Amino acid sequence: MGTWYDELGTDRESTCYFKSYCVNPTTIELMKISVFPLLLLLIATAAISYLAYHLAHSNADPNDIVAAIGTCVSVLLTLGCVLGISMEDGRMNVNMKVWSISTFIVVSIINLCFAGFGVSMPYYVIVLALFLVIHLWVMWKLSEIKKV
Repeated sequence: MGTWYDELGTDRESTCYFKSYCVNPTTIELMKISVFPLLLLLIATAAISYLAYHLAHSNADPNDIVAAIGTCVSVLLTLGCVLGISMEDGRMNVNMKVWSISTFIVVSIINLCFAGFGVSMPYYVIVLALFLVIHLWVMWKLSEIKKV
């Protein structure tokens, strides 16, 4: 008895327009998502975001909510890869976690400096967005590497 992907035919490669949408069950690299660490991450994110809000609010910054939202998004994206996601390959897992932790440290320093010193919010949004785009791009490229 054949499997579901045997019925797709031999010209399957010619029907795939985007490589990421073509699933070959023999080459799927498993990624495990843990629920409990993600719940802990939400609590830590709320605490760190409140800290950024409090620092910006104590300086009478009118954009204190922007600082809290930016901190929340950046902590979720960087620490989410550390606490909630693990790869099947041990070496790849270490590479992703080291990159995410280093990005978390840099982004946390950026968030606390911008919230604490009251720097202009357009600069904050631009710098934070660029760091998060770089982080997501590197994580995506790391996940595509087959052998480390």
